[in-house]
Amino acid sequence: MKSKIIISLVCFVAAVGLASFVIAPLWSSAKILRTDIIGLKQEAVEVENLLAKSRQLEQKYLESKEEALKIILSLPEEEEISYLLVQFEGLALQNGLLLEGIEFGKIEEVQAASRRSSVQSSSQETNQGAQLPEGIATFSANIRAVGSYEAFKGYLNSLENNVRSMDIEQVNFKVFEEKEDGSLEQSGIFEFDLVVKVYYRPSI
Repeated sequence: MKSKIIISLVCFVAAVGLASFVIAPLWSSAKILRTDIIGLKQEAVEVENLLAKSRQLEQKYLESKEEALKIILSLPEEEEISYLLVQFEGLALQNGLLLEGIEFGKIEEVQAASRRSSVQSSSQETNQGAQLPEGIATFSANIRAVGSYEAFKGYLNSLENNVRSMDIEQVNFKVFEEKEDGSLEQSGIFEFDLVVKVYYRPSI
């Protein structure tokens, strides 16, 4: 009887020892694994935050790149007369106007700071008008077009919304008249003359 009890106790102790020998490491491993999972979750959150910031930076970069492109198109480094001709003619056709002619006037460039000091010291010259920002030059485009008044209003609106930086400085018009010999008379057709100041950045 005693031997059976002793054997049972020995088996129990062995079972407890075996359990502690096996389960304890498993429990420790589970705790370590749980800690690792928590750490991985935190790292995943940090990665998501980094990705979100990266997307924000990319969006800002694309926006700044788009703005820079608008500035380049608005103020090119050269006059780009040929491109302007295409724009003027294309916008006229879109609005139903016929261009009779385009003439480009003189270039008016801002003086360098060293040469501009004498101008700033002269009150007579500084009072003549506002100076252009340094590094900006302008030239004029004299445009003559024929068409209806509504078409001309659309043309002016297209010029004002054009990506190229320009100002409409002067507008004149006259009405065509049609007589018995076939010439126009009160036909609603006008001849328009306008002067446009175009801006650009001259290359140094």
